[in-house]
Amino acid sequence: MPRQSNLIGKLNQRLAPLGLFDFENRDEAKSGRKLTPEERAAWKTLNLAPVDDFDIVKKQYKRLVKENHPDKNGGDALAEERLKDINLAYSLIRKTLANGDKPATSQT
Repeated sequence: MPRQSNLIGKLNQRLAPLGLFDFENRDEAKSGRKLTPEERAAWKTLNLAPVDDFDIVKKQYKRLVKENHPDKNGGDALAEERLKDINLAYSLIRKTLANGDKPATSQT
């Protein structure tokens, strides 16, 4: 396991400046708002760091739906479960952003 966590650490270092995959360090907001555990899980499900731009969220959602759709995966039960999680995460993030709540990010 240490090798895997080392790899994850390296990926976080490389992708954090791009706003991707750095989940552990993105909770604190310069605006002062923290993510709830449900919101944090929703962002992880969509493989996104918290962003204010809904278009980015929407593009990622559509991409994940295409990849995990049961019709494309031959009725795979795992893909079906993953699709349910993606839909739930997307609806939570959409509601949060629609209410004007800015997600916690380390960028201004």
